[in-house]
Amino acid sequence: MALTRTSRGPATNTLGTGFTIRFNSASNFTAGTMAVICMRNYGSGGGLITDISDSLGNTWTQAGGGVEFWYTNMNGGTITTSTNINFTMDASAEYAGVAALYEIAGSVGTPTYSTSAFANGTGTSATITTSSIINGDVVIGFTNGDMSAITADSDTTNGTWSSAQTTTDTESVDSITIRISSQSKVVTATATQTYNTSWTGSIGYGIRWASFTEVIASSSLDPMGMSGFFGL
Repeated sequence: MALTRTSRGPATNTLGTGFTIRFNSASNFTAGTMAVICMRNYGSGGGLITDISDSLGNTWTQAGGGVEFWYTNMNGGTITTSTNINFTMDASAEYAGVAALYEIAGSVGTPTYSTSAFANGTGTSATITTSSIINGDVVIGFTNGDMSAITADSDTTNGTWSSAQTTTDTESVDSITIRISSQSKVVTATATQTYNTSWTGSIGYGIRWASFTEVIASSSLDPMGMSGFFGL
């Protein structure tokens, strides 16, 4: 039993009091999978994200206590290459926003969010270690900051990190550039994972991870049901 993950492309926003994005994905999602967004934004007058919606009416849920990961099991409709995803902000301001989209699929069950954490600091590199992640689960890591480029993590410990999805956007009022680099991994042994990135020049950064697991319906565990076992 193991999840699978697919990189679905990065995106930047259109400026305004909130923003709408359309991901540069090569194909439509598959029904029954999960869509996950990892994102970061900057607003000249504030700018926390208060809600995400899309043109299909899907319910997006914030992962953990931060605003950087959101996910949906596509209860309103399957995301396609023409689906608009809308970000609502908490203030009227001009924003820079960058994001990456992933698709997570279960093998016998339904993908669901598990846990996440973040750290920040200033320097030329960033490291964060996850809690123990179950064999077959997916972890997504991402780094953001005002750097010109981010060197991705290339380790192959208990799984291989995907190629980075990276993009950048600039908020013109304060000339703040936001860059994001994100990667995912299907874990091949139950253990912690360390996600490392680096860049040139000392820059303030944020680094985050989130993990996703698979929920198996009871009927999948016991196809005959208890009534079949007892002959009722």
